Amino acid sequence: MGNSLFKGSRTASILCCGLDNSGKTTILSHLSTNNNTNDQVILPTPGMQRSTFHKFSTDWKVWDCSGTGPNRKLWPLFYQYVSGIIFVVDASDRERISCAKDELEAILSANEFRKRKTSVLILFNKMDIEDTPNIAELETVLRLSQMRQQQRNIDMHLQACSGIKGSGIEEGFRWLADSVNSVA
Repeated sequence: MGNSLFKGSRTASILCCGLDNSGKTTILSHLSTNNNTNDQVILPTPGMQRSTFHKFSTDWKVWDCSGTGPNRKLWPLFYQYVSGIIFVVDASDRERISCAKDELEAILSANEFRKRKTSVLILFNKMDIEDTPNIAELETVLRLSQMRQQQRNIDMHLQACSGIKGSGIEEGFRWLADSVNSVA
């Protein structure tokens, strides 16, 4: 992707992960050139799939990785090859937020991210669902302030979004494009 057809284009190689059913694939579907997600059925990702698209003056290569238990063991295989991470949290699933916290802590404490600057976009998905905790509550439960203090080389941004409605997604990706390319 380095030899882009787009003048002045930047590149971003990203790992998109989070627990199963958090909305990773739905979120990514809003960024592809055919983003009419209302008419398509989005199935759970079996293993992983790669999405490529051009958005915000950036050529994106995003690995959409399944969040089922056994597939989470594959995430570390990508760490050395990515310039950023998108971690999607199903904000409406209160019972599994602590599991999401554990997975995020494991990612951010990996040796690959201690050695270099890394951009991390945390998307709080399904914020349009009634009685979903707000960002401040989620930040507390996920212990994000503590993670930021422990991992000073992580450039982290929190973004509320709705994968179904598409709200908040572009804002998060704009931040990630700027962050990845300022870190590189």
